[in-house]
Amino acid sequence: MPNFNASWNATNTASATVPMGAMIGTAAIGGAIYEINTGSDASADNAVKYSIMRTTSQGTTSATVTGNDVGQGAATAACTVGTAWNINPTITASSQLLQWAQHQRGTFRWVAYDYTKMLRTGTGPSTFKGLALMSVVVSSAFNAVFSIEWEE
Repeated sequence: MPNFNASWNATNTASATVPMGAMIGTAAIGGAIYEINTGSDASADNAVKYSIMRTTSQGTTSATVTGNDVGQGAATAACTVGTAWNINPTITASSQLLQWAQHQRGTFRWVAYDYTKMLRTGTGPSTFKGLALMSVVVSSAFNAVFSIEWEE
């Protein structure tokens, strides 16, 4: 299975409807996130709480990040990683799969314990389509830096 990476920056503002980023699978191919890294290149003192939530629609993206093949092949990622939208994805209420708090000056890294613990997008006629990285609470807006690793 090919493995991919996507990295991006975003202004961190809390929202229940606008993700910081979202990964959407195709009808035939889904993604399984096995690593998440977050931090900031700013030096102020702010706190933030992030959450990975399910989506029921992908919305209409206005900006995406292309997944980079981290293996030996030259595979093209099937999953789309959106970072901005004209129409936001629909976030499923109470669907937190992972949640963490972080200080702006710190970094956070989550790695799936084993292949049974990866966070997976939906495929085909599933009731959910993707995974959204949400900024649930933030003390003050700041530039955040994100990186995810996944396999398809």
